[in-house]
Amino acid sequence: MTLLVVGVVVFVGMHSLRIVGLRDRMVERMGKDRWQGLFSLVVLGAMVAMVVGYGQARRTPTLLWMPTPFMRSTTLVLMAPVFPLMNAAYTRGHIRRSLRHPMMMGTVLWAGLHLLSNGMVHDLVLFGGLLAWSAVWVARQKPASAFDGPARWTHDVAAVVSGLLSYGLTLGWLHRWLIGVAVI
Repeated sequence: MTLLVVGVVVFVGMHSLRIVGLRDRMVERMGKDRWQGLFSLVVLGAMVAMVVGYGQARRTPTLLWMPTPFMRSTTLVLMAPVFPLMNAAYTRGHIRRSLRHPMMMGTVLWAGLHLLSNGMVHDLVLFGGLLAWSAVWVARQKPASAFDGPARWTHDVAAVVSGLLSYGLTLGWLHRWLIGVAVI
């Protein structure tokens, strides 16, 4: 569990440097390229710690609450917009232009729904930590960076279609392969 906690704290901490104004100071001190390299290495290490720590914690789970079948089926249905939201963050569409930050909104939804359908302590640490961080990010940030030119509906359609296809692939195979848990 310690490795999971360290991974979540470092991941959230590194991504929160912008919120508290430290990112700009680090870029100024180190230069943009060196900062991005260091940031990437530390975040990658934190992600590895989260994955390994979560896997270790799953071996000795501690139950906090017992999710009902309704909670699990609700999660399956409400997860549908998560992948399109995350994809929309990389487009020049209306979704990205109109939402504060579609990727972080997708993260809020993903983490909150996973808390709904998973009731172990390690689930609370991982999903609760990422939910708290992403909710603060959404609440504090201005809309995602604007882009020049008009928003295009074709970009929104591409984000939604590719997102739903990714979700289908995740439901049918990828979640079981990556996480070891079949969701359907």
